[in-house]
Amino acid sequence: MQNAAVRDQVHAELVHSYWTLVETLYRIMPARGNQPDRYDSLPLLRFHAETAADLDTLLLQADALGERWSELAAEQGVDLDGSLDEPSAAGKLRLFIKFSRCVRDDVQARRQHGKRWQVAKAHYSSDAELRGDPPPAVQFAGDMQLLKKTLDCSRYVARVMRGR
Repeated sequence: MQNAAVRDQVHAELVHSYWTLVETLYRIMPARGNQPDRYDSLPLLRFHAETAADLDTLLLQADALGERWSELAAEQGVDLDGSLDEPSAAGKLRLFIKFSRCVRDDVQARRQHGKRWQVAKAHYSSDAELRGDPPPAVQFAGDMQLLKKTLDCSRYVARVMRGR
C-alpha cells in the first residue's frame, strides 16, 4: 500500500466490489411489507456463507486501505475530526478513511452472520431449525440492523464514486 498506483487500484476495486455487494443485497433483502414474524432469514444467511471468500477479500482490502489512509493523514497532520465536505486533500482523506472503516465493519458483521450458516450446516442443523432459532422477528431485526449499516456505508461509497 506504500505505492500510490497500487493503493489507488485497490481503492477502485474496493469501491466497485462494495457497490456490487450493495446492489446484490438490495435484491436479496425482503420487500418493505415483509412481516417480521414470518421472516425467512435463510437467503441472506446462505448468501453470506457462500460469498465468504469474497467478503474476506473485501475485509482485507478495506482494513489495509483504512490503515494506509490513516497513515497518510498522520503524515500530513490531518485532523480526522474535521469535515468530510472540506474541499481539500484533508477532506478527501477523511472521506476515504470513513468509507474504508465503514466497509470493514459492515463486511465483518456480514462475515460473522454467514458463519452462523456454516456452523449450523457443520452440525447438521435443518433449515427449519435455523429459521426458528432465534425467532424470525429477532432474525428480521438483526438483518435490518445489517442493512442499516450497509445504507450508511452506501452514502460514503456514493460520495467516493462521484468524486465528492
